[in-house]
Amino acid sequence: SVAQMVALLDYQDALPSARRLHDWAIETAAVRPGDDVVDLGSGTGTMSRQLASLVAPVVSAGMPVGQAIGVEPNPHLRAVAVSRATAAGVTNVSFVEGFAGALPFNDSTIDFVWCERVLQHLADPQSAIDDIARVLRPGGCAVLLDSDYGTRIVSDLDPDLAAALSRASLGPIANPYAARQIPAQIHAAGLELEPDVGSSAFIFSSEM
Repeated sequence: SVAQMVALLDYQDALPSARRLHDWAIETAAVRPGDDVVDLGSGTGTMSRQLASLVAPVVSAGMPVGQAIGVEPNPHLRAVAVSRATAAGVTNVSFVEGFAGALPFNDSTIDFVWCERVLQHLADPQSAIDDIARVLRPGGCAVLLDSDYGTRIVSDLDPDLAAALSRASLGPIANPYAARQIPAQIHAAGLELEPDVGSSAFIFSSEM
């Protein structure tokens, strides 16, 4: 259900490890006021709103610049994102329908792309990264954050049973080893990989 999706996304966004990873990634990317930024797979818009605050409009050639655009294929999540942005008074953010691999932007028009926990859902993640490379301006930057389910650990289980459970749960995931494949895919897209590659362990409560 939509309520369950929203609850899970909110839970993940609130994890201390997620916040630390976000802070590190934003600092490394050096997003600037006036940038045009895209949050690919924006969900409830949490990161879209944060990015909007970082690119808060500045005036260039008499026109305000600095917009955040959330790209989200799920209309229910887009509605939640719009409602939350409106409630928070964030005016330089918008949400559009779109898909990874077919971004609704012209070539070389975007300064920064944030893509978090999207590639794991794609059968062809390379096409998505190629399309990110297409829309980035020269000197632009992308942050790609994703999961590697091959590193998942379930506590309080016999190790052999935990390994079997982990293998069995990979079936419904289109790209379960997404994170480990990103460096090679970045190079294949013609992008330069930042040497400081980071990671963080997301620890979920047994109540989730």
